[in-house]
Amino acid sequence: PRSRAHAARANTDTRTEMHRSSIALVRLMPRSSARKQMLHTVAAAQYVSGGSGSNPSKVGSIRDVHSGLMQVISEKEVRSRVFRSSYSTGTTLSDFMKNAEGSGALDRTAGFVYRTNVALSTDTELRAYYANALGSFRFGRMLEDLDAIAGVVALGWVGRTDVSCVTACVDSIRIRDLASWSMTKDILYSGRLSWTGRSSMEVQVTATQQDDRGNTVRIVESDFVFVARTTDGSRSVPVPTLTLDCETEEGRLFEGGKQRQRDRLRNAAEDLSITIPTEEEQHHIHNLHLQGKDTGDWLPKETHVNSASLIQMDERNLYGKMFGGAVMRRGYELAYIAAYLHNNQTHPHLHEVSDITFHSPIAIGSVLNLKARIPYYDAERGLAVASVDALCAEKGEVRKTTVLNFVFRTNRSGKRIFPVKYNECMEYLTARRLLHRILSRY
Repeated sequence: PRSRAHAARANTDTRTEMHRSSIALVRLMPRSSARKQMLHTVAAAQYVSGGSGSNPSKVGSIRDVHSGLMQVISEKEVRSRVFRSSYSTGTTLSDFMKNAEGSGALDRTAGFVYRTNVALSTDTELRAYYANALGSFRFGRMLEDLDAIAGVVALGWVGRTDVSCVTACVDSIRIRDLASWSMTKDILYSGRLSWTGRSSMEVQVTATQQDDRGNTVRIVESDFVFVARTTDGSRSVPVPTLTLDCETEEGRLFEGGKQRQRDRLRNAAEDLSITIPTEEEQHHIHNLHLQGKDTGDWLPKETHVNSASLIQMDERNLYGKMFGGAVMRRGYELAYIAAYLHNNQTHPHLHEVSDITFHSPIAIGSVLNLKARIPYYDAERGLAVASVDALCAEKGEVRKTTVLNFVFRTNRSGKRIFPVKYNECMEYLTARRLLHRILSRY
């Protein structure tokens, strides 16, 4: 009897969560008679699911209504053009999610792959959408695509519409020479699950393009980490385990994901907000101040570039919050401006995106403040680290929601950064560590 009572309470909690989530999904719809009717349907479904005596065959359960709403929202609310049928070819998002529904639809021993093509070769409107002011590829658009594709893979792997999958962090986005990308050749995106933990998943998304000789060249490789949570965000949800043979390519990918997770945990434990700098780092800062500030050096505050904007409805994701890809695009473009100004107003080239952390979601209607700066510059290699903090102002409270880091290659005309205050020194050392970790991979 006790176990039956526990199960009954659990079912009631699930129905309540689905009811709240369904109401939130309906409120994303524009005001219309259809929206009003859907609110009545959700209320009736909750009444039926509660066992109050109505005829379920006429209305359906709250689970059925919630599943239907997620089907509609998944078509309309993913903020990336790679999922709009008029702009892409291959498997559509609706078919993909339909096939992913239910645990029996997936082979959980062979990885999980989603592919889509951006038809730049034939669609001039799409080509204009992906072009920047200089006529080359607008990388911020690709950041939106990468995040959206990784999210679809995570959702498909979990295979449940009552669970949300949110971006926790971006380990890195490794880039082949951005200037060599063609605006007249298609881009093929491929996302696959590479590692699973208890409630977290790593998704690797790559982008390829053909070169002038017809060879397929990988232009981007990225690693995203997603966390499965209840729709109200109150707790994490276990995800199906990925089991692979270590001797296969997928198995080696899994081992790489496991190692990256260990590296993330180690880096978090060594963060300068909770530990002191190493002896070498202390000597570095000490010697820097012994030399003193040169006339050409920049103070950290001289590199600051800020922006503020109101988050509108067209940037919402499946769950009614700001789409993570849009946060990355805005952060990247502001970081680019900071690097451009520091580089004597000469356009820099993106070298790598690294260590993006999403602390909390950004509500629609809140004010987003982005603060970009150059905390560290390696003059010998001409590499500048640009960091961006995303601060959200909502109901009188300001909180840091996202931290983004980008590394730019310059023509070595940038100036050395000279930190003065203690927090500037810690940011300087953190960025220096980040750059050293990136360079150690090459």
